[in-house]
Amino acid sequence: MRSLGTWAMILVLGLLLTAAQGCRERSGRLRLVFSADTRGVLADCGCGTPSCDLARRAGKLRELRQDGGTPILLVDGGNLHGPELDDSSRRTALELSRLLGLMWYDVMVLGPEDARLPHEERNQIQRNTNTRWLGGAWNEARTKLGVDTAFVAERGGLVVGLLDHQDPAAAPGRVDPAKLNERVVERARRLRPWCDVLVVVAGLGPQDPAELAHRLQGLADLLLVTGAVGSWEQARLVGDVRVAGVGSHGCYLGQLDVDVQEGRLLRADWSLLPLDSTVREDPSVAESLRNLLDREEAIERGRLEALRQQTLSRLGIAPDSLPGENSPTRYSGQAACRECHLAQWQAWQGSSHARTWSLLQRDKATADVTRTRRAVTGWLEKGGWLNHRETGELSSVQCEACHGRGSSHVFTRGGSFKSMNEDPATICAVCHEAPPAVDPHSLAPLAP
Repeated sequence: MRSLGTWAMILVLGLLLTAAQGCRERSGRLRLVFSADTRGVLADCGCGTPSCDLARRAGKLRELRQDGGTPILLVDGGNLHGPELDDSSRRTALELSRLLGLMWYDVMVLGPEDARLPHEERNQIQRNTNTRWLGGAWNEARTKLGVDTAFVAERGGLVVGLLDHQDPAAAPGRVDPAKLNERVVERARRLRPWCDVLVVVAGLGPQDPAELAHRLQGLADLLLVTGAVGSWEQARLVGDVRVAGVGSHGCYLGQLDVDVQEGRLLRADWSLLPLDSTVREDPSVAESLRNLLDREEAIERGRLEALRQQTLSRLGIAPDSLPGENSPTRYSGQAACRECHLAQWQAWQGSSHARTWSLLQRDKATADVTRTRRAVTGWLEKGGWLNHRETGELSSVQCEACHGRGSSHVFTRGGSFKSMNEDPATICAVCHEAPPAVDPHSLAPLAP
């Protein structure tokens, strides 16, 4: 039984065909812009350039829409939600969907990470984006997902059709995975006569797309692959089907420029648009992201503080007996120090201080309180090391163990030394009977 969304698409399609001269006689130009696999990443994750920053994506899309030249159809290939289903991930997904709703996407594909969400949560995300959702592959197995089996739109005098497909390994148990490839071909065969351009968005993961491209010969113009494939700088031509990939946590946008003359596809050029430092952020989205990250950081700090208080109570330690209990600053970790003090960081990395935690693990002594407090940074202090699973970024004796909490120093990019030790050598006695007679950065590493 067809959903109301599918019947609506058929009605729109009929009106388009009535007004047109005939599917194979139209001419026009079109630009399709794709994003995919955001996976809950909102801001720059520090993985390099280009950036995963959603504010840059919004800025680039604004720039493309204001270009005023070729008409644009904007598509997201799915997996807005990240792999985790904890409270933080849920809050992030809701905010992400709200921000994407401000970017005026034409259609979004329901990816595997989105389809596994609880019904109400998935519906809320779909409402936030304020656009249509495509999920024919999931409609084969489920009902009431609120998604369309096909998407059809008119841009620049051309009729564009979109279908989705998912990796058979991700298919729900009620559908024979072997039949999914056959069904997307059937849907493409039914839709092709109505369209000037047909795109299949396929979440294939590591699966080779060539097999599916061969099945879509004479039907699809582009097979857009999402999932674990990353982003492709160039499209591959498999027969008459162009195959391209876009993903990478939203670090790139994919762009397909199409030129159709009298029903014939003359040009379909694929290119990647990196969201690098040359892309101007959208100010409103950037502000929303900062507010969200501040809220999430405060929630996480509160959670860790509650765990710290439980640990201190269990060990019979008074919080006021530890350094920095009332300090507004916190530990930043050696990765923050490395940004400006590379030479010193390299010297530290080769010292015995950098290996204290690994040696503790080697000796199976991580439960030894006396040894552990000397092997980490800020042991059970507020904003310091709690345990290796929760605060592993502070394991081992790092820069701040001697130089003091560096959050204000990092925040002001070196402009503040608040809460930092003027004479780091005075800290040595915490772990050593006497300060070392040599520069601690020059100490040779311990033998394995």
